[in-house]
Amino acid sequence: MSRIIKLKGDEVTGATSLGAANSLSGATLVKVYHTAAITVTVTDSANTQLGNTTLEAGTHFIAKGHSDKIFTTAGLFTPVGYAD
Repeated sequence: MSRIIKLKGDEVTGATSLGAANSLSGATLVKVYHTAAITVTVTDSANTQLGNTTLEAGTHFIAKGHSDKIFTTAGLFTPVGYAD
């Protein structure tokens, strides 16, 4: 069964550097979309890398902490959650 996604902000172009990484308004679930493979990195609020991964083209979801930041080599980010 599919889950209903609740939008928690506008879709934005993903930051492409550590210095530009952001928390997407404290979202704990982020929808990531791109038409080609990309690398996504999550850091804590002190810019310490927590992990990164390569995502194939399409739509993916990344879970992160409220204050964790996220950046990518390309793509679009949308802060989301699951509807009640």
